[in-house]
Amino acid sequence: MHKRIAVAAAAVLVACGGGSSWVDPTSGSFSTQDSAEVMVMVSGAFGAAVQRQPGPQLRNALTEPVNASVLCEASGNVTVNGSMDASCNAAGSSCSFNGGLALQLNSCTSTTGYVGDGGLNIGASGSVDSVANTFSLHETIQGGITVTHNGTLVGTCGINVTVDLSSNGTTDTVHVSGTVCRQPIAQ
Repeated sequence: MHKRIAVAAAAVLVACGGGSSWVDPTSGSFSTQDSAEVMVMVSGAFGAAVQRQPGPQLRNALTEPVNASVLCEASGNVTVNGSMDASCNAAGSSCSFNGGLALQLNSCTSTTGYVGDGGLNIGASGSVDSVANTFSLHETIQGGITVTHNGTLVGTCGINVTVDLSSNGTTDTVHVSGTVCRQPIAQ
């Protein structure tokens, strides 16, 4: 379950979007391309970090620590720390989960020359049922990342995204809203 949550979160992060009491730290001049490159860098780093985490052995109640550090695409690294709490039925086939993660980019460099430094807070909650083959995830992503491109400072990119993902085993539904570098996410 843990890997499915993390991989789903990373997949929708590339398409990102909003929250309520957000003070956007964005400064500088970000083009649409810059914003897209930032999200590709962040989602790739997050996906790589959570893939390194071992999947939990689900029991009735479980707090699963998350602590991973991996290299970024070209250079630098990303760390993900926090915990996810799960509560499952006796059979372990139906679980609900919630938790918080802190993602920290440390000179995380993409192959296209973008470098990110800074942190994002990620809150997630949802449920999974292996018998009914259903899955739901609600996620909020907020923070600011200092971005350079080919050695030139672009600015600080504020990321404020809300993601809702659900699956009934046949149909997957994703709703994303918010802003990346003050640019609204088109869905």
